[in-house]
Amino acid sequence: MVRGVSRENSSVPAVAGAESLIVDGWPVVLHPLGLACCAVEAAGGVAALAAAEAEAATERHDLPTLHVLIVAGTVTKVLAPEVSTVWGNLPAPKVAVAFGACTITGGPYWDSYAVVPGLAGIVDAQVFVPGCPPAPEALAAGVRRAVREFAAGVSQPNVAEVDRQPVDPGRGTVAS
Repeated sequence: MVRGVSRENSSVPAVAGAESLIVDGWPVVLHPLGLACCAVEAAGGVAALAAAEAEAATERHDLPTLHVLIVAGTVTKVLAPEVSTVWGNLPAPKVAVAFGACTITGGPYWDSYAVVPGLAGIVDAQVFVPGCPPAPEALAAGVRRAVREFAAGVSQPNVAEVDRQPVDPGRGTVAS
């Protein structure tokens, strides 16, 4: 069972360590879902983002709170339904950030019988932060990108502006 998710009361989104902050003027609640080693880097990224944004926080009270699910680590076939439940229970508006190679593609474990080769079909991630492990600063950049794309009304762009290389349609963008 994913920490914070109760099968008895799965209608309540309960991801341990949810963090409320202001990102680019938007009220945001970060829901880090650490499944493996990338969780350590993700925790560092959430802390760095919270510290950086606390100084520049200027909230617009007319904006809805955006919920950002950060999936960090290898998604196994056993955990996939729990990840889907957490995603489904987050209130709208919401976006997802896939953090790390294992979350995006299954990483080096892609051919294991127990590993799901990425989030496709489980969570519709809008931003992908590649690496093994990605730097905490990359997560901060990915969250900012997700907020900016949501604010702009863009949910599934097909071009990674970082490298100006195409990304598979429907797979979101790669964060810098």
